[in-house]
This record gives sequence, C-alpha cells and structure tokens, in this order.
Amino acid sequence: NDQIIHAYLNGDHEVYSLFEKISDLQLVHFKEMIPSTIMERVTKYKLKLCGAGGGGFFLGLARPNQISEIQKYIDIQLI
Repeated sequence: NDQIIHAYLNGDHEVYSLFEKISDLQLVHFKEMIPSTIMERVTKYKLKLCGAGGGGFFLGLARPNQISEIQKYIDIQLI
C-alpha cells in the first residue's frame, strides 16, 4: 500500500502495475468476500475490494485510454 501511494503521489506509472498486484492478491486471499456477480469484472479490470463489515465497494484504477472501454461494461464514477 505504501508503494502504490508513493507512486500515485509522484505521478509514477508504476502505480498501475502495483494496483494490479493488490487486486491479484485479494483474488487469492479474499475471494470469498467478492460476490460472484462481480468476480469476472474484478478479474478482467483489476478492481480492489475496499471497506469492511458489509459496507464495502470496489475501486478501479484505469489508464486514460481504457476509460471509454470500461464504461461500456461497468457503471463507474470518474474522480
């Protein structure tokens, strides 16, 4: 987490590969917490599970050239 925060704050493109590593790690260790209805999207788009206690959400990080493709499949909020 520290590495991805540092990369993000410094505008380092490594942020994308670090985010993918976190998503992959969660697929291994927290698979039971990811609803089957979103599993395909988590796998394809490398989403991160956030929150706890049943009130969570999925966070995605996309390269600018990927946004229009992702918007076709997922209802997203751009920030």
